[in-house]
Amino acid sequence: MMSVKCSVCLMDNPRFIDTFKPYIDKEWMFDMYECTECLCRFVQRDSQINYHEEIHTQEDSPYRFHYQTAQEVKDNLDNLSYIKKIISRRKIIKKVLDHISNQAKSIRILELGCSTGYVTAYLRELGFDNAVGMDISESAISFANDMFGKYYYTDSADLGEFDLIFHSGLIGCVETPLAFLKEYLSYLTDSGRMLFNAPNVESVLELKELWTDTPPPDLITLFHKNVFEKYISSQDFLVQMEETSTPYFIYNKMKAKLQLKVYNQYPTHFIAQVREPKFKAIYKFIDMACYRCVYWLIRYKLVQSYSDEYGLLVEIRSK
Repeated sequence: MMSVKCSVCLMDNPRFIDTFKPYIDKEWMFDMYECTECLCRFVQRDSQINYHEEIHTQEDSPYRFHYQTAQEVKDNLDNLSYIKKIISRRKIIKKVLDHISNQAKSIRILELGCSTGYVTAYLRELGFDNAVGMDISESAISFANDMFGKYYYTDSADLGEFDLIFHSGLIGCVETPLAFLKEYLSYLTDSGRMLFNAPNVESVLELKELWTDTPPPDLITLFHKNVFEKYISSQDFLVQMEETSTPYFIYNKMKAKLQLKVYNQYPTHFIAQVREPKFKAIYKFIDMACYRCVYWLIRYKLVQSYSDEYGLLVEIRSK
């Protein structure tokens, strides 16, 4: 049997946990491991399969919301406050917008894993004309270039240096995350910063589950909160990290079970077994009321709060 190394710290012989199949309509199987050294959890992908392109191009793709959001942003480019509200639902994007609020419009910005390009498009509408996006999916980049203009690339090798590089959860989707970080840190200017969020392994440990709601082959690594400071902090770089919790995580899991959704043995892919409600407005009102109830129960510590799945917010900057 071929020996396995941790995809994060490269230690030999991580602990094997299980083999699982996250999609009922795909034959993809993944071995899951946990590293006893860095405490991360990861799965291995087949290097011969272009998973991301296949997921992007399938009709019921889990990436479909990126295409829908891009269209919504395109249709509302004359209403930037509305777009900001949409994209700021992701905490890391809010952190990016807070960071650039007092920056010169001339700064060079790179969005890694830009998908369909709507966040970069918003930044350019704000006046940051040197903002560009990159993604490994050729179909996503083609869509972004057609939708917003030729500001998107599948390779950043010839793009030069950047004052700000950011990505949303991408670190959990690459094969060798620390090598990935170190490569793109070399693209920063002397005063540059990298901002990103990462999948938190605590979110599954707290719920005694195997994986998050984002299944492989998209997400393949869950990180321990100490990893980035331990392996990236050096004489050149300073790492700051914030760990967040959210009521969404536990609420969505509660709701899925109440709606008789199949849990599929692993917490990786909910498959609806109920039809779209007839009275959508009423359903939405009840759903929001229930969510607010959970929110206040957690806030007053009457219900346990759980770590956010993507709640490791990381900032790396030059010293």
